[in-house]
Amino acid sequence: MKLLVADGFRYIRLISTYMRLNLLTALQYRFDFFAGLIINIISSAMIILFYIIVFNHVNELNGWTLDHMMILTGSYLIVNSLYIGLIFHGVSRLPKFILEGQLDQFLTQPISPRLQILLGEIDIGSLLSSLLGIGIVIYYTFKLQIKIDVFLILNYAIAIICSQLFLYRSLYFLMSLAFWMGKIDELRDWFSLLVDFGNRPKFIYPKILHFVFSWLIPIFLVANVPAEIILQKPNPYLHILSFMSLIPIFFLSEFVWHRGLKIYASANK
Repeated sequence: MKLLVADGFRYIRLISTYMRLNLLTALQYRFDFFAGLIINIISSAMIILFYIIVFNHVNELNGWTLDHMMILTGSYLIVNSLYIGLIFHGVSRLPKFILEGQLDQFLTQPISPRLQILLGEIDIGSLLSSLLGIGIVIYYTFKLQIKIDVFLILNYAIAIICSQLFLYRSLYFLMSLAFWMGKIDELRDWFSLLVDFGNRPKFIYPKILHFVFSWLIPIFLVANVPAEIILQKPNPYLHILSFMSLIPIFFLSEFVWHRGLKIYASANK
């Protein structure tokens, strides 16, 4: 037990150290930092403006009003900002380390190499952009007079965490294919495009895509599941979807990563 607590504190110190280093790097290049932050805000504003224009012509879509759509949009902004800020840039470096033989510097350390790669490049600007999404969700939750309690907040937080775990594992699976395929920027770009589908309400998709995005490639975890928890839509499968969808991608990413490490070790002997 003491060993687990000690390891926990060690990882907390490691994460805080990486966060400080990334913050110092961001402040060192202030223009790039603030330019990126402004671009993130403008991109978010364009999504919001799109739905405002749509609902200027219709009162509701399949029972969803503008207020409901803003909950969905805010949830997407939270999830996407955390994904870009915490996961995307760090994990995207993995193919480069594999191709250039730089993975050894992480494998020889006494801590998880994947954690080192993940924390090595954090986008502080994108993390700050998540505050806009949080503000939108809070504002429209109060506007819709939805009762906020600890149970609702906990469920929403679990849904956000599940979305991040799904995105992290999915991206790591794709980036680990570089052990066999070399450069795979196109796969990463296609996955980013797929993630954007999570910004749309799921009722707009035909039944076949509804099934695919719910169970096979559960992109609805990105925004639809968190939003429906806030809106208290009667769907008993929301939490089942959140947890069940993580199981196959967890084992798949683990399998590909460890198989790839064997190939990498053999190539470097």
